[in-house]
Amino acid sequence: MFPLIVVCILRALGQVLTMDQFYRQYMDIVYNMGKNTGNQIPMDQIENLARGMSIANVFLSPVSSVFEWLILTLILYLIFRLAKCEKGLKKYFSMMAYIMIIPSVGGVLNALYIYFTGDYMLTMVTSLASLLNADTVSNFVYGITSQIEVFNIWTYVLYGIGFTYTGGVQKRLAYIISAAVFIALHLFWEALSLYRPT
Repeated sequence: MFPLIVVCILRALGQVLTMDQFYRQYMDIVYNMGKNTGNQIPMDQIENLARGMSIANVFLSPVSSVFEWLILTLILYLIFRLAKCEKGLKKYFSMMAYIMIIPSVGGVLNALYIYFTGDYMLTMVTSLASLLNADTVSNFVYGITSQIEVFNIWTYVLYGIGFTYTGGVQKRLAYIISAAVFIALHLFWEALSLYRPT
């Protein structure tokens, strides 16, 4: 499981690089929670809570990476089974671990940008949304363009290639399914975001 170990290390590294930015965000969150509930939380407690939350991010990122790997592999395997991909789940777990290295590298590059510029962005700096002013477009459009991102698209292309050569799915069908999953998944999340409180 060497590729999965690499993914976990890269994800943890990304969290380490952005610890300061998350620390400041968590301080704001804890302060506002206290303010909204009518409790004045002492500054030292706010700092300790924020520091604990940002450190927890580092240690939880490998756990969430393994969980993501398991769930994503199972979902894509079930989808591609409808397209008659070859049986044998073990090889797909290995394939997905290798593919997950790509977005993890993208995450580290984005974290490096944040670390060196101090400019925290809600979207990846390598996404189309980074070229837009979030205040001039709707949240839905901004969310959709944030998914048009170099490493994200590369990952879905690799899904198509992987299920073609590892799963024996017809090439055209594998790419169509990968594109459909990409579109459906991100439209679903953006539709949900319309109902999230701002």
